Amino acid sequence: MHCARRSFLRQVMTWGLVPAAAAALAQEKARPLESGAKVTVSFNVLQTAPMAGTFPTMTMQQDLVAGQTFVGDGLEGRPFAFGVGGVGGAGGAGGCNSQLSIEPPESKVAGYPLVWSADAKVLEASTDRIVLSASWRRLAAQRDGAPVESSSDAIDSISLRETDRVILDFARAPGCLRNAALELTARVKEDPAFERTQIAYDLWLVHEAAGGKPTSLRAQVTASQGEKVPFEFPRQWLPAAASGESGEQRLAVTITGQLRGRLRSGGTLELALDTARSLSYVASDGSSDGGIVESGVKVVAVRPGEAVRVELPDPARGVAARDPRAAPMSKDLAGHAFAVIVRAQPLS
Repeated sequence: MHCARRSFLRQVMTWGLVPAAAAALAQEKARPLESGAKVTVSFNVLQTAPMAGTFPTMTMQQDLVAGQTFVGDGLEGRPFAFGVGGVGGAGGAGGCNSQLSIEPPESKVAGYPLVWSADAKVLEASTDRIVLSASWRRLAAQRDGAPVESSSDAIDSISLRETDRVILDFARAPGCLRNAALELTARVKEDPAFERTQIAYDLWLVHEAAGGKPTSLRAQVTASQGEKVPFEFPRQWLPAAASGESGEQRLAVTITGQLRGRLRSGGTLELALDTARSLSYVASDGSSDGGIVESGVKVVAVRPGEAVRVELPDPARGVAARDPRAAPMSKDLAGHAFAVIVRAQPLS
């Protein structure tokens, strides 16, 4: 209970009106993301029992930097194999067993109906963006016991966030299992020098209207090194002149998002800002048309205390441009500019 409460308190947000001077905060200076960050790459096996749910059973993981491969660098060239669903013998007397071993996968097909081997390479690594290439093989035994490759694939590029999971292969498992899957995950490994660091974030939602003074809302949140934390600003209301029912509707603008920050040994702070904007026409009785949502991620390296400014685009030019509501919403937003500004500072 205490751990859950501490996690909640780290993510408490406060907000209030602040001077319009927030709109003048400088944007971040261009700095390269720091190279050499380690990424924990994991291959996982998920299994489904005949009369039960799906559960993880095995994991093989390595810590790699950009340019390194899972087997060639992490395991010094030694292959590994997941043996899945063995019964009796290698699988245990009368039982159902799976086993991870550092050996060629061909050597395991005699005892297991499914055998997987895999490899991966880290292509790029930064906060909340990890790019990998990956390959895998699934082996089975023929009637004479000789191994045969039943399936395989190679993927040139997979772009992942740290919470993403990729199913590489799925197979029915004869015998004691209903099915099994091979999964790939990746996350940035925290630098031990900063893993206990807390980072304070100041956020502003700046609204600039034609012919009027800019207004700002401020939010504050604190999170641990590498922790993703949500934020949300109070809903903004604009006249709905282009909706066709201007006397009965208003345009609601809701800005939410998530932040993740990491201090680096070179003195910079790597920041991933995931911002989402929801636009909807809301009637006087509170009913809504459901609205449209667009989002995007910006990953930058800044000095502690420097500001990052993200301009929110015209909905008629974004991914929702084909939605019939985008055109009138664009007209109602004309003359109104919204931006999110973030400034991060480690706590001593």
